[in-house]
Amino acid sequence: MPVESIVDLLLLVGTRREALAADVSFSIGVTNGVITGCVITGCTATPDGKTYTLIGTPTNGGKLTLNAATGQFSFLPFTAEGSTNGPTGTESFTVLVAQQTAFTSLVTSLPLVGGAIVAPVIAALQLTPTVNEALAPLIGTAVMQTVVANVTELRGATATPIAFTTMVTSFDGTQISTNFFPASGAVAGDQHDTILYGPGLPNPGVTDPSESLLSAFRNAGYNVVTWDPRGEFASGGVFQLDNPQFEGRDVSQIITWVAQQSGVKLTPGSTIPNDPQIGMVGVSYGGGIQLVAAAEDHRIDAIAPGWAWNSMTSSLYPENVFRTAYAVGLLFGLIITGANLNPAFTDAIATGALLGVLTPEQIALLAAGGPGVDVSKITAPTLLIQGIGDVLFPPQQSVINAGYLTTPSGPGDPVAITKLIWYCGGHGACLAGQGNPEADAAWVLQEQLDWMNRYVKGDGTVDPHLFEWSDQNGNYWSSDTLPSDPAFYSPSVITSEGTGHVLPIVPVLGGSGPLNSVSWPFSLGLASVASNAVNIQLTNPVGAGGVPVNVVGAPTVTVTYTGWGTSRTVYAQIVDKNTGLVVGNLVAPLPVTLDGQTHQQTYTLNDIAYTMYADSDLELQIVATATPFLNLTEFGFINIGDVSVDLPVAANAQPLAVTV
Repeated sequence: MPVESIVDLLLLVGTRREALAADVSFSIGVTNGVITGCVITGCTATPDGKTYTLIGTPTNGGKLTLNAATGQFSFLPFTAEGSTNGPTGTESFTVLVAQQTAFTSLVTSLPLVGGAIVAPVIAALQLTPTVNEALAPLIGTAVMQTVVANVTELRGATATPIAFTTMVTSFDGTQISTNFFPASGAVAGDQHDTILYGPGLPNPGVTDPSESLLSAFRNAGYNVVTWDPRGEFASGGVFQLDNPQFEGRDVSQIITWVAQQSGVKLTPGSTIPNDPQIGMVGVSYGGGIQLVAAAEDHRIDAIAPGWAWNSMTSSLYPENVFRTAYAVGLLFGLIITGANLNPAFTDAIATGALLGVLTPEQIALLAAGGPGVDVSKITAPTLLIQGIGDVLFPPQQSVINAGYLTTPSGPGDPVAITKLIWYCGGHGACLAGQGNPEADAAWVLQEQLDWMNRYVKGDGTVDPHLFEWSDQNGNYWSSDTLPSDPAFYSPSVITSEGTGHVLPIVPVLGGSGPLNSVSWPFSLGLASVASNAVNIQLTNPVGAGGVPVNVVGAPTVTVTYTGWGTSRTVYAQIVDKNTGLVVGNLVAPLPVTLDGQTHQQTYTLNDIAYTMYADSDLELQIVATATPFLNLTEFGFINIGDVSVDLPVAANAQPLAVTV
């Protein structure tokens, strides 16, 4: 209708508010063991032109997953730690339901500030009397909707198991926010095996029942427990980087709590108190905690750590070169999510970012974050999952862990059943010509389910392979030997030789990275083809129609050089000239001494998994600088002389048929 006066405009605003208020009534129920509903009855999975903003948190401390565009929600009511039968009583929360206008759509979509700053301001204006009336044509009208969850009534007379959240008290009194999801279809009296699912950094424990890994394990008949790590989100304490003496002991306390819950299956015949049948999954920070926890707590029946590390020092500070881009990104993520950090971590990252070096105390601090040699104490069957393009925790970290797992920690001590998977994933990017990320994700999910069914449920199946991997074409291969075993490698290597030239060393200019096809700031941590480089063509051993050769493992490079300058490092990478991409997007630091003298040194590069065919075209690049290890103090020049490159070959790689 046309608006011809301010009076007409105000009347129209009032009409819109009344219409919106008339629409507001909520619906709530239990779907597959989780309280779910709609802020406005009849909401769908598609946006309805309104926005939904939580303005009143759950009254008793529950956790809400709210779709801001549709009003659909899932809700975990809070229950006291001592309860063993789940939550009861009533809990409520309040949502602002607002009309979306062209103006609000525009300003809330602004990069960086739209969601974090502008959206809360718009919500505050919509809640302010008089102001909201005056600005309604610009910011839309809004009403508040309070959703009430009568948990006792929703569970019914049989006390149907439902998902809930609680606080578990750890060894030092720290409260760890913990979430329990019953197995799909569970009814009162059922008992199920349980999976602990740790989050990556800097994320809270998963509370969305539709999340893929959580949903898959629940549907496979497992209870799933997630949690906010110490010092993050709703948990108390100070973040300590998966330290065995802190986060590791937190997990042990969670396991004790799990064993006391109804619906949890205990290990038959176990002589250990509070011993549930339990496995662990998760990637990155949620992968590292598995190695830390399983080394000390042998109630854990199986683990599947993804994207994990052995040494945080060799990951963030390889060859005494600081991994600037990713370390700063991790710190930024922790800061903006409000983590309660050990100040020493902040100092270490700041020192590394500014100067490129760490003090001995800072190195020791990083070394305490993670499993290290304690991996050899793990007895639980372990499925190691690593990304072949992981630029934070490269594949070599999984090889180190595999070596510890298959080496007795002492005379007569058992070793863990161990399997290793390399796939197109991890921290970084998997681009066209580097594998098949969608197929690999489905494959890895199925492998995790199979592993837990085998060693937690005890389904009696046997896995014939110790090592499986995907290559740059998305093909799958297997071996009955781990790459931590020298027998995995063929005695024959692919050797190439060449001669270099002078490289000027100036920060950023002409170096490796950023990878511009990936969004900033993630692009800074990835390698790219460099223009200021020594290029050495690599031998292709595969003739026309010849049998493919599996290059798997860490290439070695021997370099003769001389130079002057402040730089302590140059870098090396393997380039696929057919795709114009660095294999795995990985660049390795090569420590150098630029004192005017001639030096010769052999270096080990990052592990790769690349199948060579007749048309393969690889080259080694030695580059002056790299944004993943950005150091603004590096200047000088280096004269690269003779270069020799050896590519490792898998001795007995076999094609693998993968079905998911």
